[in-house]
Formats: sequence, structure tokens, C-alpha cells
Amino acid sequence: MATPLLLQAENVTKAYAGIPALRDGRLSLRAGSVHALCGGNGAGKSTFLSILMGITQRDAWT
Repeated sequence: MATPLLLQAENVTKAYAGIPALRDGRLSLRAGSVHALCGGNGAGKSTFLSILMGITQRDAWT
């Protein structure tokens, strides 16, 4: 049996002044799992987490 899905976000998108900061961000978290968010400078890691925490308003989300 699969562990419960705690959070799922797909197609998370954010732009600042028309400049894309994040395109099609995706995340699925299950109970008991460990995750890392990796990427280069300007890849949208902080923006993605800020959207998930409700600090920043997303432009699109499924």
C-alpha cells in the first residue's frame, strides 16, 4: 500500500514583470519520505517554496 500523499503541486508558474521566474514547477510529497530541492542560481527554488508556503501569489497552479 502506498503511503499517504501529503502535498501535490503541478504546473506552478510565476513571473515578475513578465519575466518567468518559475515554469511548470512540480512536487509530490508522501508521508515518511525525504526530499531535496536542487537547482542553479535563478532556477526558481525560493520562488517555488515561497508559493507553497503562501508567501508569494502564484500565476498558475493545477
